[in-house]
Amino acid sequence: MEKPEEPGKPKYTFLDGETEKDLLKRLKEAYGAKLGKDGWISIGNEKGVEILKRPAQDGEKPFDSYIGTTEVNAPALYTLMFIHSFAHRYEWDEMYVKGEDLEVFDHLLTKVSMTELKGVWPASGRDMCNFIVLRELDEGVYCQAYEGVEFAKYPEQNGLVRAEILLGGFVIKELSADPPKCKVSYITKVDLKGYFPASFSNRVTMSQPKAVGKVREKVEAQYKKDLAAKEGEKSIIAEQAIYVEKEFKRLKEAKLQGSS
Repeated sequence: MEKPEEPGKPKYTFLDGETEKDLLKRLKEAYGAKLGKDGWISIGNEKGVEILKRPAQDGEKPFDSYIGTTEVNAPALYTLMFIHSFAHRYEWDEMYVKGEDLEVFDHLLTKVSMTELKGVWPASGRDMCNFIVLRELDEGVYCQAYEGVEFAKYPEQNGLVRAEILLGGFVIKELSADPPKCKVSYITKVDLKGYFPASFSNRVTMSQPKAVGKVREKVEAQYKKDLAAKEGEKSIIAEQAIYVEKEFKRLKEAKLQGSS
């Protein structure tokens, strides 16, 4: 939500620092899910993707959480930037129609974006407005975390239902630098809104975590192309991976200086 300009205060409430802190805390907790604990159950392995589900617990909103995890033979930050790119999302997300950054903050690491998704019969198309952050959760563990926000620059659109991401994101852990390998976990919990029951949202959301298998396939193919490309001909993903590594180092140094 946009706020009046006040000296020393963020323009938007979600930039107050607490929103980011809470989002990363909840994503990290979901990433640490263990089978049989806190309600998490297995719903199987599909083409190399381990999928866990956490049914909504008593007292919570009636929406299930899902995690799909696989290993990718590519560098962690390269994989992160591939996922972060709207230009490549259509390659792995079969529901994706289009996306756009509405406002970018903090050198690409923080932004608000819109995403439009195809309808799933009998429901019409959905769109979402999300607060998104790229951060290093722990040493060698990176994430793209997001959740739905209200944003005056992107009001609800005619012909679409504004869905809400309750918790979403990817957590990418470097397993090996040489050869490059990382573990990718896709976490999602969504309220599709509209006149359908929560069970409809849960059924649609359940199909999403397996998309991390398609991520694996497409990232590995793109990485092989970049390895073979001459200097100056590599993809923007390769360039952004170098850039975001520098930005994470900048944030880490700033944090260390702030605590000294």
